[in-house]
Amino acid sequence: MALRPEQIASIRWAGKPEKILRVGPLGGRLTPRGSFDEWLETVRGRSEGWSATHLAIARQMQDELHRASIARQTETDLARAQLMAMLGHDLREPLQAIQMAAAVLQQGGAAAPIGLRIQRSSSRMNRLISQVLDMSKIQMGVGLGAQMRRLDLATVIGDVVDEAMTGHPDVCYRLVADAGALVDGDADRLAQLASNLLSNARSHGERTAPIDIVVAAGAKEATFSVSNVAEALDQATVRSLYQPFKAASVHNAHNRGGMGLGLYIAERIVTEHGGTLAYAHAQGRVTFTVTLALAAGAGG
Repeated sequence: MALRPEQIASIRWAGKPEKILRVGPLGGRLTPRGSFDEWLETVRGRSEGWSATHLAIARQMQDELHRASIARQTETDLARAQLMAMLGHDLREPLQAIQMAAAVLQQGGAAAPIGLRIQRSSSRMNRLISQVLDMSKIQMGVGLGAQMRRLDLATVIGDVVDEAMTGHPDVCYRLVADAGALVDGDADRLAQLASNLLSNARSHGERTAPIDIVVAAGAKEATFSVSNVAEALDQATVRSLYQPFKAASVHNAHNRGGMGLGLYIAERIVTEHGGTLAYAHAQGRVTFTVTLALAAGAGG
């Protein structure tokens, strides 16, 4: 759509154009008022004609929109192909591990270590499928379906950290949590948010350094931060942090099978809770901080 400037003109008339009814010998008839009072009218609803300059700008705009549409379609097709390729590769590996573990069990292998392997592989498959489903919900515009209720943010984060300690005993987690960090939120989605941030810290941080988790309650807001030792991100990476299929995640040797969906989904969860998710780097540590409003009546 190309718009042209509206043409507005003020016209002065010598007398109003309305007629009045006059009754004479031959009956009534309409006749001019006979007044020469000045009448001012503003004429709108008309536009200036197309000039050569306007036509050139309109054609250029049409070409730019066409190129943008083609580029967007190309990006969508590439992302779809990339997603299918990653799923095909990343689901095949844990599925093969489960099949091999089942075969070993059939031959009388020890159940405990094989059961642990099956659990880890199936959990990985479930994580991948859940992320793809969440991404589909976001891109379709239906949202993640958060069920809000009042909850203690420290309790939710503490449970996630306990699970992470059990699943990754080789990683050092240090949790500091304030009491009274009451927020209105979905416990499952906030737990998913915390899990994604912890997974991001494990995948991109220094493996031997501790991961710090802090839950703090302020006067009106509650914050939850995850900090790990890592180099600062370049500006190009920072600008694409919350986009899926980031090169920094897809090609990360420490996170084989990662599709860059963790922070993408985390940012959407925070947005649906009316909060913010911020990245910062200071003193050799990368920190992601979630800020949420305290529940009504929960502040100091």
